[in-house]
Amino acid sequence: MKPRKQYSWRYAVAVSNGLVHAARHNELLGDMLKAGPAATYAGLLHYAQAKNYNPGWAAHSFKEIFGTWPRPQDRKAEPTPLPNFLIDEWAASHKRRR
Repeated sequence: MKPRKQYSWRYAVAVSNGLVHAARHNELLGDMLKAGPAATYAGLLHYAQAKNYNPGWAAHSFKEIFGTWPRPQDRKAEPTPLPNFLIDEWAASHKRRR
């Protein structure tokens, strides 16, 4: 009789990391929703300017977060960073998912 195959611990870690990653991503989205659309759009604009991205990147990212394009009153916001590096973390996780 053959011995049972021993599964690698890496599989469990990968599954666990995926769940933790998804939970953190959902937490980030919740924090950005709490901050409000105008503050989130201002944070996205600040991040886009810091990374030399086109301002359209901020609008597309806003649409991905909120499901709609920024309103005219949101577009008038001055670029200011959100606290706790919310946009930086979201953008980093967004890059990894694609």
